[in-house]
Amino acid sequence: MAHANVLSAIMNLSNTIIGPGMLSVAWAFSVVGIVPGLALCVVSGFVSCTLLPDPALRESEDSYAFLAFEAFGRAGAVWADVCMLVMTFGTSISYLVCIADFLPRLLHDGFPGSADPVNHPYAALWTSRTMVLLVLLPGLVKLSARKTLDNLATLSAFALLAAAYLAIYVIGYAVAHVPHAVTPPKTELVLIRWECLHALPIFVFAFTCHQNLFEVYNELLATITPTQLDQHESQTSASHRQVHRVINIAIVFSIVLYALVGYAGYVTFGASVTSSLIDQYPAGWARALAQIAFLVSAIASYPLQIHPCCAALDNLIGPQGSPQGHQGSPQRRPRGTACIRKAGCDVCSPATTSLMTLAAWAVAVDVTELDRWLALMGATGGIAVAYVLPGWFFMRLRGRSQTRRWRAVVSCILILSGILAGSLSLIYITL
Repeated sequence: MAHANVLSAIMNLSNTIIGPGMLSVAWAFSVVGIVPGLALCVVSGFVSCTLLPDPALRESEDSYAFLAFEAFGRAGAVWADVCMLVMTFGTSISYLVCIADFLPRLLHDGFPGSADPVNHPYAALWTSRTMVLLVLLPGLVKLSARKTLDNLATLSAFALLAAAYLAIYVIGYAVAHVPHAVTPPKTELVLIRWECLHALPIFVFAFTCHQNLFEVYNELLATITPTQLDQHESQTSASHRQVHRVINIAIVFSIVLYALVGYAGYVTFGASVTSSLIDQYPAGWARALAQIAFLVSAIASYPLQIHPCCAALDNLIGPQGSPQGHQGSPQRRPRGTACIRKAGCDVCSPATTSLMTLAAWAVAVDVTELDRWLALMGATGGIAVAYVLPGWFFMRLRGRSQTRRWRAVVSCILILSGILAGSLSLIYITL
């Protein structure tokens, strides 16, 4: 049972990381070059979860908002929930944008006659971005009704298999065609230009998994039995060890996947690569399967974003009660950023989930530039949740225990670089 929960935790965390960024990472490589692209994959992957687990596990906090409260009080918890809401809501919208892009094209490819307005006058309506998303909304709400991350493990397994097929397709096409191309696409090892400010947030956003990191810890802690403990090891220490193991495996897997897809997509199309990578491949059954695979991945991954999104919203506008299951906490502390850790929690109720999904649909139907949307979310909520706030948490709470000086230096670098990169990127994207 413990091994099953560790495996489900790895799948859920990996699925949280691997998302729409797979479609845009090749375009990001074309902006910064091969060497910086590979370096940013590695740095963004490891740095994004370097500092947050240590103060979180040391303080035994069970949510992002609880940790923010420990560091900065009520105001800190509010800001943490605002940043979490922006990031998770933005990510859920990006999944819907991908669905709205791929599903109508699949329908047109599968039913060529649907493009004929004379014989099929209503086909354009039923295959429009607005309608295909509207039809899928009830199913997305139903999938999001699961109470715990462990219940989402099966969905995550399907999503990871779909992502693996997409990666194999992109890499396989590059291996089969690039070496034999008469005029190979031009690629650059290093590119330094202002457009890099557009690509940088995409790398940051691609490796953001903080919204579900605490739920992984909570569910692993609940499943550890005394027989699984090493000599003189407490249940908390064992859960800490497993959490670090889960994080490391998920991060390494995601780095490898993003790096391979980014590199293979870039060397295949060169500077002409776009943020909708799959659409650039020749039409056929292999591309259709890749599109279907990503659709499955997007649909199965959606609940992993809508749960913490609803919980953050509830913390901001709902009644503030005492934290559940947190001994010794002041009664004024927030309930937590994601209540899916507790079976029967009513934060992610069907009504709340439906409201958030409908709001995401209303935005997604008008978003046509996926790379711009991902960069915008990365420059705002992504950098705040993954870089700035964890760095501040670490600096604020590190005095409670011995810590290595280099981590304090890293936290300062993360805070300053996060604020600078986020501000410059946001200015560049919006101008």
